[in-house]
Amino acid sequence: MFKVGWDCPRRGAVLLSAVAAFIPLSHAQDAGLDEVVVTARKVEERLQDVPLSISAFGSQQIERQGITRLEDVAKLVPGLDFDLGAFPNDTRPAIRGMQNERGRPSVAVLLDGQDIGGENLYIAGGTGSLNARLLDLERIEVVKGPQSVLYGRSAFSGAVNYISKKPSMEAWGGRVELEGGTGNTRGARASLTGPVISEKLAVRFNVSSFERDGFYDNPVTGEDLGAERSLGGALSVLFKPTEKLSVLARYQYADDEFSQLAGAYIGANTTVAIPGGTFAPFPGGPQSPCPTDLTGATPTVFAACTRQTVIGGIAAAESDIQISASPFGGTFPGLDQTQENGTLEATLNTFAGDFTLMFGYLRNDAHSIIDGDYNDYPVGPTVVSFSAAVNELYENSHRNWEVRWSNAFGPVDVIVGAQLFKETSSLISGSQFWLRNPASIFGGPPFFFRAAPTAAPPFPGFYARSTEYQGAFGSLQWQINDRARLAIEGRYNDDELDYYTDGFTRLQVGLQGLTPSCPPTPGGASSCGDRASLSESKFTPRVSLDYKFRDGLMAYATYAQGYKPGGYNVNEVTDLSQQGYLSESVDTYEVGVKTDWLDRRLLLNAAAFFNDYTDQQVGIQRIDDQTGQTLSAIANAGAVEIKGLEVEAVWRATQQLSVNAFYALTDGDYTEFVIGPLATALQRVEAGNVTGDFSGNAVQKTAKHAFNVGIDYRDALSNGMKWFAEGNVSYRSERFLDEANLQTMPSYALVDLRAGLSGERWALTAFVNNVFDDDKIKNAARFVDVGRTEGFGAPGRAVLAYLPLPRVVGLRLELTF
Repeated sequence: MFKVGWDCPRRGAVLLSAVAAFIPLSHAQDAGLDEVVVTARKVEERLQDVPLSISAFGSQQIERQGITRLEDVAKLVPGLDFDLGAFPNDTRPAIRGMQNERGRPSVAVLLDGQDIGGENLYIAGGTGSLNARLLDLERIEVVKGPQSVLYGRSAFSGAVNYISKKPSMEAWGGRVELEGGTGNTRGARASLTGPVISEKLAVRFNVSSFERDGFYDNPVTGEDLGAERSLGGALSVLFKPTEKLSVLARYQYADDEFSQLAGAYIGANTTVAIPGGTFAPFPGGPQSPCPTDLTGATPTVFAACTRQTVIGGIAAAESDIQISASPFGGTFPGLDQTQENGTLEATLNTFAGDFTLMFGYLRNDAHSIIDGDYNDYPVGPTVVSFSAAVNELYENSHRNWEVRWSNAFGPVDVIVGAQLFKETSSLISGSQFWLRNPASIFGGPPFFFRAAPTAAPPFPGFYARSTEYQGAFGSLQWQINDRARLAIEGRYNDDELDYYTDGFTRLQVGLQGLTPSCPPTPGGASSCGDRASLSESKFTPRVSLDYKFRDGLMAYATYAQGYKPGGYNVNEVTDLSQQGYLSESVDTYEVGVKTDWLDRRLLLNAAAFFNDYTDQQVGIQRIDDQTGQTLSAIANAGAVEIKGLEVEAVWRATQQLSVNAFYALTDGDYTEFVIGPLATALQRVEAGNVTGDFSGNAVQKTAKHAFNVGIDYRDALSNGMKWFAEGNVSYRSERFLDEANLQTMPSYALVDLRAGLSGERWALTAFVNNVFDDDKIKNAARFVDVGRTEGFGAPGRAVLAYLPLPRVVGLRLELTF
């Protein structure tokens, strides 16, 4: 029996060694690894010649392994993490431990050169744009380390670059793929491409449909959880009027629907005394220090002097799901999202160099209606406990222009360019809060909290952010001699951000029943609106030096800076002036080697890096000056240090058999993270001190150890057909969920298997993902538990644990013509 646990790295090594022991090397003399060409530095280069840590996936691997989303890529690339926040459209990728806790994504995710990421407004931190299924990809490149110079300031910790297939100028052809599997999974994709005018004009059409019923049922309502439906299509046009001019245009549209996710509610399990806590003998009375020993303390004193939090390993099952029914009957619908994006790239080759013009457009509309408190537990009439319904309509659109010139002057290659990026984001929030128990005493004076939601959300809140970014960049590569090469790059970044909020909060109108007015009535809510602006400029350099000792043996060293702009928190805010947070910055140092051996049958690469990371944007709690309520906020952690090592090996053992392995060590710690005297009681409890000092703790959501091992065998049958079998093991070590290192997600290993047959124009693949049905929690999010308050109405702490996909068995049929 295969056993998943801490011994998985050892088992992976044993597995690799066992395979090696039985491979006859004499059969491998004619076998060599395929050349991989990437465009990570805006030019075509052999992967092994690029002084960067890059993982690349070709179209065959993408199709064979069913890679359609960023979370699929993260499963295959150690050092790339993918996490979900509190909602389905709150996605947070991170590379090398630089977690996207708040602010813009720290990873630039590009589709044909266009950044398709974005920053949510109300919940801050993630983007729904990354949920859309991708269509018809030629290649995926994952580039680690700051890449701000060539990809923009979103490439703070690295970039994931998706490259779509281009229309064919050669001949008409097409492809149809059908998929079916457990969970009532069914999918279909088709493409057609060919020349309209020989050697001048070609087109490519793509359509895709995918449906899945979900693998979990909500015990409260019986609804399917994790169900999804996706329908999309794309049109590409390639126009080459002359040998010197090329124009490529592409438009893609996708419509996705997601039911509520299978999120299990995990409530607080430990009560802790508040460091430096105080209590009042009666509401409004003088504060006194909490007693050292709370044994025998009155309920009032005990509640004021303690807080509850979640401590220990995160584990959950379907029976732990408590998502309630919609108060208006039936179930919450979940997330409905549409996304369209278009790109245009024109390239002109002249005697004076190559000129490139790029334009990108994206629009993402996401409407989320879900259970906002994630639980359905009953409470008594004297407990302040709220239900919540999230109803948010998020719209994000941007336009991106980039011009670039490149030329070669003997041993020197030059790239110079400029970028203009304009983005508008808005949110209409009709989320509501109401007393879980309509008979609660808090429904009467002096609180008058709402006892039930209204059919139409009262006074939907409006939030907006506009961004104008201008950048200028340049790259100079000097081939010093036959062995040494120096690259000097830099980008000037200029950000202008404007924020707007209505001036009232969802708690004021959705819970307290206040009517906004301008000017506000005494004790009322304001509808006067509030604005704030932010202007930042930053220069980010990058320098690399590589030396080729021989063909197939290169060493390199790089230094790079990354930058991510600051912003304002608009979550439950009545005054933006005190809600700003600073930009993030990182200095990265990396050394590495790229080698191949045995006539290019064995590839060995390694890289070591150090990230000096300052002002990480993190989520905290705060006490609102106007309302006195404890709410979410954004702050900057002073300093983070991340050290790491990555080792990659690819071995073509025989003409038929290939083995690959990739290990990543990522060790990140907060060297300085102090909330200070404004730390809330819950922050002091979780930090274990009076100032909310988390210094010395490990960075959350980062697996210290991660590895992947893959084995691929393919051969031909006597009748001309081909067959293959392949297996992958993905291991991730234990991760802390929070900056206090109190909550942990377990280590796990996933095993995927695939096997198939193919003929000249068809291929049939059977697959089993998560072969051993591993059910450990791989994704979770902390949240403020409005359903359980304590200590004069302060919200408690809880965790939302997303149940993983179970074993999935399926078939894919591919037909080409």
